[in-house]
Amino acid sequence: MIRKTIKTIFFLLIFGSGFCFSQTANLNLVKAIQESEKVLLISHEDYRLIIEQPGNSTIIDRELFKDGLPNAEIIQQQIELNPKLKSELADVISYQKNTTDEEGVDCFWPHHSILLYRQGKWSYVDLCFSCDHYAHSPDLIIRKDEFLVTYEQWRTLENFFRKLQLDYKLQK
Repeated sequence: MIRKTIKTIFFLLIFGSGFCFSQTANLNLVKAIQESEKVLLISHEDYRLIIEQPGNSTIIDRELFKDGLPNAEIIQQQIELNPKLKSELADVISYQKNTTDEEGVDCFWPHHSILLYRQGKWSYVDLCFSCDHYAHSPDLIIRKDEFLVTYEQWRTLENFFRKLQLDYKLQK
């Protein structure tokens, strides 16, 4: 009887610890990706366009969205993810967990974004692969302690963009 109880406890400990360690990170973002009607990955120009002419320069501030749609004027490359690629993106994001506190430089000139269209509205995650920082729309719930924390996680996501040939402004 005691031996059977010990075996049961041992099984529960092993099974339970495996379950705890295999939990998915970034559940809210993964769910948002999975439930989106449309997921676009884009590479885009700088938001601030500086037109320099002798003796005069003009600065034009541009937005990621224009009239409620992705701003085609700044988009250089884009791909709409099919269900397989959408699942692959969700997998890349779901395996990110905080293992160290690595920080990049702080330039934040984003040139890549994840755009999600759901319930008649666009959301975004704007990415700067140069400094490894991101910004996102307020409606997305992203756990900063789980999302893109390490250098390796940034490179994995960057490589996903490269695989889809969204390489505008990426280092060669």
